[in-house]
Amino acid sequence: ERLHRLTGGIPGLLVPLLGRYIENQALELPVEVDAPTVIHDFLGGLDIDDREVLGVLALMDEPTTAALIERVTQVPPGPSLEVLEARGVARQSEGRWRVTAELFRAAGRSDPAVVGEPTI
Repeated sequence: ERLHRLTGGIPGLLVPLLGRYIENQALELPVEVDAPTVIHDFLGGLDIDDREVLGVLALMDEPTTAALIERVTQVPPGPSLEVLEARGVARQSEGRWRVTAELFRAAGRSDPAVVGEPTI
């Protein structure tokens, strides 16, 4: 269950973690799991608005509406949400948005070194 929360079931995140933390045919996840380097494949090249929207989603404990995201970021979130959804980073359900994996949540809360510099 924890592995699924961390990765959202996304093979591109799941496979590197399995490779790193399987030992003697047993999965041993540490308390703090470092984001695999492939996180850059999902988040690299996001523009500043995309990063702002990801940051809001990362800070929310519950799925949130695009209207609330817009109130916080002061930019229309639609295009950024489309980009994040296309990359598998965010998902919409019943009109509410959330990050798909805890590793994305952690990256969205972290400094630019993890996510990469924004494109302008």
